[in-house]
Amino acid sequence: MREWIRRNTSRGWIINLTPEGMQPPAKNAVFNIETPVGIGLFIRNKENDEAEPAEIKYIDLHGTREEKFSELRDLDLDSDSFQDTGDSWDAGFTPKTNEQWGHYPALNDMYPWTAPGVKPNKTWVYAPERAILEQRWDELIQETSLERKRELSKETSSTKIDASKSPLPGLDTEQDTGHPLVSVEWPSRPTIVEVGYRSFDRQYIIADSRVLDRARPDLWAARSSEQVFLVEFHSRHPKSGPGLMFSSLIPDMNSFKGSDGGRALPMLHPDGQPNVAPGLLAALSERFGREITVQKLTAYIAGISAHPGYVEAFDEELHYSGNRVPLTVDVELWDKAVEIGQFIIWLHTFGDRGHAPNNAKSLFDVESTLPLPTYDTAVGVGMPDDVTYDETTQTIYLGKGSWSNVSPAVWNYTVGGNSTIKSWVGYRRKKPKGRKSSPLDDIITTSWPTQWSRQFHELLVTLTHLIQLEAEQKELLEQIIAGEQLTKDELAFHGVQWPAENKDRKPHFPGDLF
Repeated sequence: MREWIRRNTSRGWIINLTPEGMQPPAKNAVFNIETPVGIGLFIRNKENDEAEPAEIKYIDLHGTREEKFSELRDLDLDSDSFQDTGDSWDAGFTPKTNEQWGHYPALNDMYPWTAPGVKPNKTWVYAPERAILEQRWDELIQETSLERKRELSKETSSTKIDASKSPLPGLDTEQDTGHPLVSVEWPSRPTIVEVGYRSFDRQYIIADSRVLDRARPDLWAARSSEQVFLVEFHSRHPKSGPGLMFSSLIPDMNSFKGSDGGRALPMLHPDGQPNVAPGLLAALSERFGREITVQKLTAYIAGISAHPGYVEAFDEELHYSGNRVPLTVDVELWDKAVEIGQFIIWLHTFGDRGHAPNNAKSLFDVESTLPLPTYDTAVGVGMPDDVTYDETTQTIYLGKGSWSNVSPAVWNYTVGGNSTIKSWVGYRRKKPKGRKSSPLDDIITTSWPTQWSRQFHELLVTLTHLIQLEAEQKELLEQIIAGEQLTKDELAFHGVQWPAENKDRKPHFPGDLF
C-alpha cells in the first residue's frame, strides 16, 4: 500500500492528531475512541512520475482537543513544521530516521510470523494463584440462573455459554469443549495453565476456549519445551526499560507493560522450525563460518536489546518505528552478545530457557558483584496493602515482610515505563489492581501464600542480576553501532528472502507443504 501511494500520488501530508498514541488523555482525544487519529492528504499531478516516490511530509499536533483543532485550522501545508518522511518505496509515513537505523533489518522481518498475545476480553480467567481460578470456576458452574451465569461468564461474541468451540492446541488445555459451558456440571474442574501475564510476572489462566474471546490458537500450538516468545511494544515508544522481553510462557496481549498491547514473535513455528526469514540463518552462518542457529540469533538480539541502553540509543527512532536489529560482522562482538543474551533469556524465563554462566542451576548460584537481596522477615498470612522502599537502608517492606540488600536500581526497575515491582505486587495485594469484568473478579486471595514470598524473592534476585549486565550491554551495543554491520539489503543479496506478502508471515504447522 505504501509503495502504491508513493507511485500514484505526487505529494502527501500526514497530520497526526494523536501523538499520545492509544488511549490519549480525555482532554486530548479528538474523538471518544482509543484508536489514534490522523489525517492523510494526497494529490496527484497530471505529470506524475510513477518511477519517482511521492514526497510525503509529516507533523504531530499536540495539546488539548481545542488546541489541536485551532492549530489544524491555521496549518499551512508549506509550513516548515512538517518533517520529511522516508523516501524508499516501503518506508513508513513517519519522520525520516537516521540513515543507519533504516538499514537495520526490522525485528518482524527477521521473525516474520507475529501475533498479539492472548486476549480473553475478560479478567476473571486470570489469577496469580490456581486455587482462585478453581473457586471462580465453581461459582460459575454451580450458578443455576442462566442470566446470572451469563453475567458471571462475561459473554462475548465468541464465548457464549450455550455454544461449543474447538479446543485449544495442547494436551494441557481443556479438550472437552464440544459441550457448551451451560451443560457443564459440578464438580467439573477447570484446566489451568501457567502464562506470561506481565513482564517478570507468571500467572495462571483457565485454558478453555469456551471462556477466552481471542485465545490465539496459533500461539498455543507453538508452545514447546524449546519455544521462546520475543515480546515487543511495537506500536508505541517503550519509554524506559528494556527494548524487548523474552518469555518461555505464552504471553498475554498486554504482557509487555500491562496495557496498550504489543505482540509476540515466536522463535519457532508450531511445526518446530525456526520462525525466521528464509535464508537468514544460512547467510549468517556463511558470514561467521559456523552454524548460526535460531537460538543463537535470539540470544544475540536479547544481548543487545534487552536493556535500557537500547531504548536510549534509538530513542527518536522508536517513536516512529518498531524494533530493528543492528547485526555486527565482528565475530568477537557477536559471540559476546550471544553469551550475554543466553544469560538474559535465562533470567527473563526464570531458568526455563537460555543458559547461566558456569552452567549455574539456581539464581542464587550465579556470581554477583552486588549483595543479593535477603528475605529477613516473613510476610505472614495477612494480605499486604502495598509495597514500600527505604532507600537509606535499601530495604523493601511488603506487609509484615522485609527484604534487605535491595539496590535502588532494582526498586526503580521498569518495563515500558512501569515499575516491575509495583506491578507484580499490585496483582497480589489486599485490594488487587486492575479492571473487573465480572463478579467473579471479587473472588481473590485472602491469605498470603508462602510461594508468593519465594517468587517475590526470585524476582528481586533476577532484577539484581539484570541491572549488573546493563553497563556491559550498553557498551557492547555502542561498539556494534560504531562498527560494520550487515544491512538488510546486503543480506538480501546473500539470499535472505524478506517477507513481502501476507503468506510470508503465516505460521507453519506440521504437515504443511509450503
